[in-house]
This record gives sequence, C-alpha cells and structure tokens, in this order.
Amino acid sequence: MIRGVHHVAMVTPDLPRIVAFYTEVLGCTFMGETTWDPDDRYGRSFDRIVGLDRSAAHVAMVRAGNVAIEFFQYHSPAAQAPPRSEANIPGWRHVAFDVKNLDQLHEKLTAAGVVFHDEPQDLGVARTIYARDPDDNIIEFQELVGGADHPLELGLFEPVPAPAEH
Repeated sequence: MIRGVHHVAMVTPDLPRIVAFYTEVLGCTFMGETTWDPDDRYGRSFDRIVGLDRSAAHVAMVRAGNVAIEFFQYHSPAAQAPPRSEANIPGWRHVAFDVKNLDQLHEKLTAAGVVFHDEPQDLGVARTIYARDPDDNIIEFQELVGGADHPLELGLFEPVPAPAEH
C-alpha cells in the first residue's frame, strides 16, 4: 500500500539551469542523473513507462527534505510548450516547500532574482507565498504558524478512517 510521496516530476527545456536553481538557489541536494535514448537497453522500457514512442531524455533528481523532485529534459519526441501555468488551471499546479523563517527566505530569494506573486501572506495556520522557478512553474514556500504539534506539521498526519459504506 501507499507509504508516502517519493517524488514529483517536472519537464524542463533546460535541465542544467533548473537543477542549478533548485540546488544552488533553493538549497536542494543533488541525488543523481541518467539518460536514455531509443537505441539503448533502457529505451523501450522507458517508452512503456512514459507512454511515448522512441523517447530520449536526460533526467536528474534532487532532494528537498522528505521528498525528491525529478526533472526530465526530453530530446525526443518534440513537444509544444503549454500555455503559462496559472493557479486555477486543472491539474497539479505547484510544489510547496515547508520552510522556517519565511521572511528571511523571501528576502534571500528576491535578492537572487526569484519572482514572487506578492509578499508573504498570513493565513492563520500558515504564512505562505507563491513564486516562479526559471521555467515559470509555480512554487510555494509555507511556514507553519504554531508549535511543533501543529496538525499540518510534516510527519504528524494521522490516518483518517474511510467513510462507512451504506
């Protein structure tokens, strides 16, 4: 059964640039990288996994605390760039990072050229802010407000019983 989230994945047109942003600017830990092409021993397997024909890609993974982020730069088949990702478009819209001292992080990232939607906002249970990575993906930085026993604190989620069937 499901134990948790291992990683999320993003496709990028520039793997070195996006990995540098997530490691050098955000401080994620580089975990490794690999490649595949249609003619190597993994090509057909990856095609079956990703549902593409004769794909080729360079992949890198970084760790952000308790979850990894995987980045794909596909070399084939060619893809059209989607429209700008907005918060209200159906589908997965952002990755949220659990942080301490949101104001200090906001100041540091602003000085590094990160573009934010606005200033940090206080939502009562958390202070949060949305930003854009170099590929224009939405990323959130969230600082929980309250003690270590906050119900949204990482690792403190309690299983919720499934609703009774009628």
